[in-house]
Amino acid sequence: MKKRIAYFGLMTLLALLSAVTAFSQEEGLYTVTGIEIGKPGGRIVVASLGDPKTFNPITANETSSTDVINNIFEGLITYDPIKQELLPALAESWEHSDDFLTWTFHLRKGVKWNDGAPLTADDVLFSFQVIYDDKIINPGKDFLSVKGERFEITKVDDHTIQIKTPHLYGPFERAIMTAVQIIPKHKLETAYNEGRFSEMFGIDTAPKDLVGTGPFMLKSYLSGERVILERNPHYWKQDEEGQRLPYLDEIVFENVPDLDAMDIAFEAGRTDAHENMQPSKYKRFKDGEEEGNYTVYDAGIALGDSHLWFNQNRGTNPETGEPYVKPHELKWYTNASFRKGGFSFHQPTRHH
Repeated sequence: MKKRIAYFGLMTLLALLSAVTAFSQEEGLYTVTGIEIGKPGGRIVVASLGDPKTFNPITANETSSTDVINNIFEGLITYDPIKQELLPALAESWEHSDDFLTWTFHLRKGVKWNDGAPLTADDVLFSFQVIYDDKIINPGKDFLSVKGERFEITKVDDHTIQIKTPHLYGPFERAIMTAVQIIPKHKLETAYNEGRFSEMFGIDTAPKDLVGTGPFMLKSYLSGERVILERNPHYWKQDEEGQRLPYLDEIVFENVPDLDAMDIAFEAGRTDAHENMQPSKYKRFKDGEEEGNYTVYDAGIALGDSHLWFNQNRGTNPETGEPYVKPHELKWYTNASFRKGGFSFHQPTRHH
């Protein structure tokens, strides 16, 4: 019987399946070191909250899409959630100038898209061109500018690019890791030039036409039920014994309606991994480890944060004639002391 996993905190499925500590190059393949040698084959089933809305990594803006996409596409830099370190991905190395304004990225040689075409610097330049296009919705675009000014990207050679920032930008590397996934110019340039980019790589895309460099590629999608990914035979990593990664043949994303259904699917053994557990349910799952044949892992802190906004809209709803925010509430929300937590709701009263 296979062992299943449950985990809290930040740990993507991709990180679990292909953790990387070091690389060495040999004939276009890069050897992953520091991992336990696995046995090729099998599939893993995970639950997904809803259907993907797109398979396009530039326009995707919800986890039901990105959880799938992140196994198909890659960026220049990746992240190890266990060690909390930035790691090379499609860029095998990078360095910066003394003033930290010019960054040079060296792409891995021999990396192929899952249709067999080579990855080059032209794909990176094209990806940035699309990301910066104001006509295309891209939730990560703001990460790639400083004081409203965008980066300058140039091609040095087929496997080297330079990125110049207009000002010092402390989170530069994390911005590149977060907001840049590389897309295939040879598959998308024509559609982009014709103004059809946002229509590309939608959920109706034929599997053979969805081209990425990641460890998996689309096998099938059935709306309302599941997405099935299969291993990319051209993936650029291998283990120390020369077996090409990933080990798994398939990843299956089963559609569930809510978190409770996700819990039930895991406890019933219908899924193999469970990452969206609430802290209040930790004891329930921890106590069930032996009977359920799974292990609960603490995957560390998340990169994001939880926050809220106070609505300071002073306008009026044209349909109802009512203010968007009640006047007394607007007075609170526009008060800096209130937003900092030092505002009192109590009004002074006169005692007789």
